[in-house]
Amino acid sequence: MTGTVSRDDVWRHVVAELLAKGFTVTEISDAIGIHSEAIEAARQDLPTGASPLRALPYVDRAAHRASGQPGAVWFSDPGSSRVSALWFVCPCGCGAVSRITVGMEHKPHMAGPSWRWNGSTNEPTLHPSVHQRDCGWHGWLRDGYWERC
Repeated sequence: MTGTVSRDDVWRHVVAELLAKGFTVTEISDAIGIHSEAIEAARQDLPTGASPLRALPYVDRAAHRASGQPGAVWFSDPGSSRVSALWFVCPCGCGAVSRITVGMEHKPHMAGPSWRWNGSTNEPTLHPSVHQRDCGWHGWLRDGYWERC
C-alpha cells in the first residue's frame, strides 16, 4: 500500500521535531510515554546536521561544554565593547566545540573573522553564515535555529 504511514513513522517524526526544538530525551519520554532508549535510538537514526536545529542557550559555560548537545550556544558577557565570544557545539553532531567573535548589532573590526549578532541569547541571529571548517558544516543561525545552507 502506498501512502500508508505507520505509527512508528509518526512517533519518529514527532521525536525528531521535539529534539530539533531542543527538548531532551527525558522530557520527550515523560511527555509522550515512550521509553528513553527508543527515543535515543530514534535520535541516532537522524541525519547528522538535521535542520533546523534549536540553538539551546546556556548561561553556564561549564554546563554548555558538558552538554555536548548539537547546536548548544553560550555567549560571554559583551561588556561595554559590545563584543562577545560565542561558543557553540557544532550543529552537525560531530561534537566539535568552537568559538567565534560576535558583535552586538555590529560586525567587530578585527584581524580574524567576526559576525554581527542581534544581541539575543535566546533567539540569536548571526550574519554572515557560519562555516565549521573541521567537519565542513555550513549554515545560518537565525532566530535561535541553526539552518544548514
